[in-house]
Amino acid sequence: MSSAPFFSICVPNYNYGGYIAETIESALNQPLQDIEVVVADNASTDNSVEVVQSLIAKYDNIKLKVNRCNVGFYENLKRSASMASGEWMTMLSSDDLATPDAYPTYKKIIDELGEIAKRVVLCSNANKIDAKSKIIESPKMNVKLWKDAQINQALSYKVGADVWEIDAALLLKNNLEILRNPLHFATTTYPKTLHEEIEGYSWGGLINPDRQFVYNLLSVADKVFYIDKPLFQYRWHDCNQTAQQEHSGALKFWIDEYVSTFNLPNRVLEKAGLTREQLACCFIEQDIALRGLLALANGQRLQARRLVNFGKAAYPVLIRNNEKMFLLRVLLMLGPIGTFIAKQAANLRLGSQ
Repeated sequence: MSSAPFFSICVPNYNYGGYIAETIESALNQPLQDIEVVVADNASTDNSVEVVQSLIAKYDNIKLKVNRCNVGFYENLKRSASMASGEWMTMLSSDDLATPDAYPTYKKIIDELGEIAKRVVLCSNANKIDAKSKIIESPKMNVKLWKDAQINQALSYKVGADVWEIDAALLLKNNLEILRNPLHFATTTYPKTLHEEIEGYSWGGLINPDRQFVYNLLSVADKVFYIDKPLFQYRWHDCNQTAQQEHSGALKFWIDEYVSTFNLPNRVLEKAGLTREQLACCFIEQDIALRGLLALANGQRLQARRLVNFGKAAYPVLIRNNEKMFLLRVLLMLGPIGTFIAKQAANLRLGSQ
């Protein structure tokens, strides 16, 4: 590729030799010429490197860097991002897929926005697929996170799908209040200038660096646009990051969430209009109390008790003042009866939605 590409698709990889060819070809099989794929291989022990090298012989817009040793997930995200030379960037896991109209759709929106696009973030819906690329779920937009969004009629007409627009500050506030990520890792696309403004993946974490990255990204963006169409496919199998999080008992996840309550940059809280104490209260309410009640409703009493103990160690005063935490502790003391009550309450809530 002689000139700088418009899109850089960054692919961090470790031992996904069985998937990475399909991932790379999904990114390159777009009706656009100005795309590059940059792969940072984290010292894979399978045939990943050989697979990528065979594709390099076929395409001239793939770059590969192989780490001499495994530097960890977070550091490899940084290394793949550092290879990008395009105006816009996407971080695509090496087992996920882009649909053929993903980047043409994004390009239409960028062109239509003009100068405004320099400070916006784009994202879309994503289908959940299994190890054999079969669609197993089509998640919908989280209405709690996007409650302040409005449909942009002009952009919707341009791309043939609903395009929701929201101020980045509002989305960030909604995000921090319920501690859920509004931007899917595979679909989030942003100007390289914004990536550099926040120093990229500048805080590692143990298992969930993309959550902190999104907080920082929204703190410097002006607008976020959500295309309500599955432009990407997220693969679910026993070895991916989310599955590992669940299998590990989510301890690393809770630590990351706790650390962010005092480690999140001040500019992020200022942009969202929240204090650090309010963020800590959101952590207790959303990540400890509500997740604990859900664990109890699913019969995971040990997990629920671990969450209570984690919350007591993290913020003992806030734990005592939280009504949902009081309810969770009472239900745990009731034994099997408490589990039954939690399950019935969860079923009633789901039935009313």
